[in-house]
Amino acid sequence: MNNELLSSRNIVTPFNDVEPYTEDDVNFHSRVFIEPFAIKEFTMRITTGMDDSMFKNKRVSRVAQDVVEEWLKSKGSTEFSKVPGVGASTAEKIVEHLISEVNLPWEIGNAHWGWMSRSLLEKKGEFRSAVDRLTPIDLARMAQHLIETEAIMSSFIHSKRRVDLPVDVCYVTKENGLVWTSLKNLPDLDLNPKIKSIRRDGEMFY
Repeated sequence: MNNELLSSRNIVTPFNDVEPYTEDDVNFHSRVFIEPFAIKEFTMRITTGMDDSMFKNKRVSRVAQDVVEEWLKSKGSTEFSKVPGVGASTAEKIVEHLISEVNLPWEIGNAHWGWMSRSLLEKKGEFRSAVDRLTPIDLARMAQHLIETEAIMSSFIHSKRRVDLPVDVCYVTKENGLVWTSLKNLPDLDLNPKIKSIRRDGEMFY
C-alpha cells in the first residue's frame, strides 16, 4: 500500500468512546462510525448539517479567508488611513504587515474552520450516539430511511434520479450473521401465501 495515498483509517473497537480518537490524524478509533458512500449528498446534509461540497477541503473557511484578504487589499489602506495620525504610506505598511507577517486572512480562515468543524462533529455526534444505542434492526431501519430520503430528494432536486428504489437492507450480528430485512427480489408473502408454508432448516425469516 502506498502510504502517501492513505488519508485516514477508521478502526472499530468496542473499547473506545463513541467520539473518534486519534494520535496521528491517520488512524481513528471509535466503537461507532457513520460512513455514507457513493451518492450521499442529502445524507451528509442530514448527518453533519452541511453539504459535503461546502466542507470538503475546508472550502467554506477558505472562502472566508479569501474575503478577508480581498478586503485588506482593496479597502484596507483607505480605511486605515482614516485613523488620525496614520498616513497613506503607513496604512499600506499596516496592510502588508497583516497579510505577510501576521497572515491575518489565514488566521481568520483557520479559526473559522475550527468553529465549523466542531459544529459538524457535534451534529455527527448525535448520530453516533444513536448508532451506539440502537438495536441492529433499528439501525437497519435508520439506514433504509436515509437511503430512501437520498433517493426521493435526488429525484426532486436533480433532473435524473441517482439512487434507485427499493433498496436492499441487511445487518450483521455475531449471533445470527448476515440477516436481510429488505430484499427487493424477494416475493411479497401476502401476494404469494404458498411461500409461507415452505420451511427450510436454519431459516431465520418468519
